[in-house]
Amino acid sequence: MTSSLHPLHAANAPGDNKISVRALSKHFVHDRSLRDMLRGHTSAPIVAVQDVSFDIANGEVFGLVGPNGAGKTTLLRMLSTLLVPTSGSASIAGLDVVQHAKQVRQHIGMVASNERSFFWRLSGMQNLQFFADLYHLDQREARRWIDELLELLDLTPVAHERFESYSTGTKQRFAIARGLLHRPQVLFMDEPTKGVDPKSSAGIISLIRERIVNHARQTVIITTHNLREIEQLCQRTLIMEQGRVAYLGTTSELKRTVVGTDAYRIALSHTPSDLVARLRGFSALPIHFYAPDVLDIRITSGTHALHQVMQTILASEAEIVDCTRVEIPIEDAFIAFLASRKADRSPKEEIPC
Repeated sequence: MTSSLHPLHAANAPGDNKISVRALSKHFVHDRSLRDMLRGHTSAPIVAVQDVSFDIANGEVFGLVGPNGAGKTTLLRMLSTLLVPTSGSASIAGLDVVQHAKQVRQHIGMVASNERSFFWRLSGMQNLQFFADLYHLDQREARRWIDELLELLDLTPVAHERFESYSTGTKQRFAIARGLLHRPQVLFMDEPTKGVDPKSSAGIISLIRERIVNHARQTVIITTHNLREIEQLCQRTLIMEQGRVAYLGTTSELKRTVVGTDAYRIALSHTPSDLVARLRGFSALPIHFYAPDVLDIRITSGTHALHQVMQTILASEAEIVDCTRVEIPIEDAFIAFLASRKADRSPKEEIPC
């Protein structure tokens, strides 16, 4: 498909780094009763984000991941001017997110999961026209741009159907269209595939990669719990843990931090009911089924564990059809990385983010 899509960040020439974050922190104060305040009782603030620093270059697709409560959404809200930081600074296109919040909003777009701000009795086209009016876009230019977005996102055939009739995946694509309406330089995507079925999720990821990232070349920040989406889309990933930066780099570099572990995919004629339990003693990480009767198992490098695994399988009277060494999956690398930091972590108070 060809499109006359304009560069989404053509206006406002960018600087060396689209986004710059320095020692950004956000603390929340506990709710206290009037009695506690009169008695002078104090409590430590809840630390959601602490001393986070990074830069994101123009046109980069940047992943933001971490366990629940790690501070991802709080960080995203500060960057999108929805929360005021406690300390530190952040700028987008050279504009401070606090001092120039109104101007920053002209440079950013937001796509949230489970979008509920659309009017369900209007069509998708009518919704986009309404939001274009809110952005004070020229009506003629907005109509032409909406037509291009509908084509870009494969929404033209359903543009005039009522929004309530759309599937979850189609609603998410309309949310992406709305996020692009004012041609933002930076697009924030907060779990864009949450609640979407696997087929629609794959379609949204393909759409982001092939049509938004490769075509528009704009800066994108994606938060997700799906690490394979991060691996498919992002040049670099920031892992947050307890409000701090735990890792910043590529997913390939993250996998290399999982030293001393080899991954194997073993296809069996059948899987005896007690086999996985018997193999757990040899596996460095949890055993997964890649497919029925196909086991993904991680063992410690340089040991006789693989030989012992084979003997255990043969003793169970299952036949080994194939055994292949494979790359460590990103999910395993993530789990192993966080596990390696567990001993160094000190207990601290968190809030769900």
